[in-house]
Amino acid sequence: MRRKHLLLICTLLTFGIPMLLRAQYLDNAALKTKWLNIPSAPLQFRAHPNGRNYAIANVSDARIVRYRVGCVVQEADGLKILSKRPAQEKDLAPLDRVKNEAASEIVMSSHGNWGKPFCEGEAKLAILEVAFADGGFWKIRK
Repeated sequence: MRRKHLLLICTLLTFGIPMLLRAQYLDNAALKTKWLNIPSAPLQFRAHPNGRNYAIANVSDARIVRYRVGCVVQEADGLKILSKRPAQEKDLAPLDRVKNEAASEIVMSSHGNWGKPFCEGEAKLAILEVAFADGGFWKIRK
């Protein structure tokens, strides 16, 4: 009986845990296909280490107070906005230049904080608008 338990434990350690870790990696890879990071956007999407969620991180040097996401598709002449989600009020500290990492981020469930987690079909979730504490404003270019 002990041999069976020992064999089961060894099998799980050998095959089970690596498969779970690989599944988490695949989840992160799948998440990354759902959004589009606009290079000039002050907020960027990132896969969360837990593999189930994603984060929206402030990568700018300014405090952000509001943002809006929406669904976009890439076309020959640029991006086309298919839908806009409601603007979200959030106080996000600027990028920590000493550590070179986001000082604040919003962790979102891949099951959807806005009802539908992502966009349908070929559309991808993108940052559309960002309002800064100093009154500045960033908007996606189509």
